[in-house]
Amino acid sequence: MEITRLDWNALVQSKKDHVTVEHIYPQTAKSADWPAFSDLAKKERVALLNSLGNLLPLSNSRNAKFSNRPFAIKKQDANGVQGYYNGSYSEIQVAQHQDWTPEMIKDRGLKMLQFLEEHWNISLSSQEEKLQFLNIDSDTI
Repeated sequence: MEITRLDWNALVQSKKDHVTVEHIYPQTAKSADWPAFSDLAKKERVALLNSLGNLLPLSNSRNAKFSNRPFAIKKQDANGVQGYYNGSYSEIQVAQHQDWTPEMIKDRGLKMLQFLEEHWNISLSSQEEKLQFLNIDSDTI
């Protein structure tokens, strides 16, 4: 069975089902489900929550299904049927991680900025300025 992936052309079309962005580390996370974030101050958690590396384009239906669940369930549900591993190319890339941590948000955000630089042949800024753009405190993470 071939699975259709969400591509850029489908994403940018004005379809009701393709207008959401998933927060991998959820907006209302339970500390027990996201232990890598539990020692961070609320300000740091909010900054990571909304950082580019923590955002993932999803359809409304998939976003609602994953919502505030732990990362392991977002990767693959209990039936082994749905999850990031079986979604768009971005979802599959995220699903390769064992766990989702502040460091992974930082690394993914930097890789996304690097892709922009290489794809459009531009220079965004220094590493420190990129971290500021991502709203990440380099001393914390």
